[in-house]
Amino acid sequence: HLMAVRSASKAYSTFVRPLEEKKIKRLPVEWTTTGTVTLRWTSKPTCQNWPRPLRKMVVAPKGFIFIAADYKALESRIIAVYAGEERMLETFARGEDIHAFVATIVFGDRWKTASESARKLLRDVAKRVTYGLSYGAGVDTIYHNIRPDHPDLTREQVEIFLATFFARFPRILKWRNELLKTVTKTGEMKIPPLGFTRRFYIQPIEATVVYNLPVQCGAAQVQNNAIIRTAALLKRRRHGVILANIHDALLVEAQRAIAKKTMETVR
Repeated sequence: HLMAVRSASKAYSTFVRPLEEKKIKRLPVEWTTTGTVTLRWTSKPTCQNWPRPLRKMVVAPKGFIFIAADYKALESRIIAVYAGEERMLETFARGEDIHAFVATIVFGDRWKTASESARKLLRDVAKRVTYGLSYGAGVDTIYHNIRPDHPDLTREQVEIFLATFFARFPRILKWRNELLKTVTKTGEMKIPPLGFTRRFYIQPIEATVVYNLPVQCGAAQVQNNAIIRTAALLKRRRHGVILANIHDALLVEAQRAIAKKTMETVR
């Protein structure tokens, strides 16, 4: 009980009290286009960092609703493009579930004989591992991130999964290795979607940063373009406005009466 009270008190003093003191009824959103290394446009406040109960306090005005639009497996798509991993690209082109596809390839016979509930668990493991790879995470980091939701999973199993993943998708491993080799040798990295060069002055260069940076820069460029195009289209059709972005998702405010039209516009 004491910890719960402490947590609630901290959340109140950090998030709620400043708004009460300013007598704010509608959250002001501030956008910045140069606040990140990847040049991802960001908005504040970042509700993603808020405790879940406080997020429920943020509601749309009467007669309006919030619509969240997100990309499916954006980072995995970018990795597949950079690496030229044809089977993954074909899966995306067909509109299929990439995480189920990865689980099918990696788990093989285990996937084929698994029950529906077991397949959901295997798919979630595949999703969490591939998501970790997009951030350049290693075995230990991925294991510790997955363990709370999959307590029966061992570090050895995660290690085997990664080894099998790279064996089944060798172009991704080749892309990572060549990227790290080039950056280590030259001390710089060319970011394809943005056309600029990132230089590394501190040695040794962290492999995690090398693997993560081009993926996040690519994701940033995709989302920035989406913000520009979606905002213009919403304005032209008078279907709503973009309020904020939460990582890869756009938060749109629209009149409840035209919500379906707004969702079609955003899609």
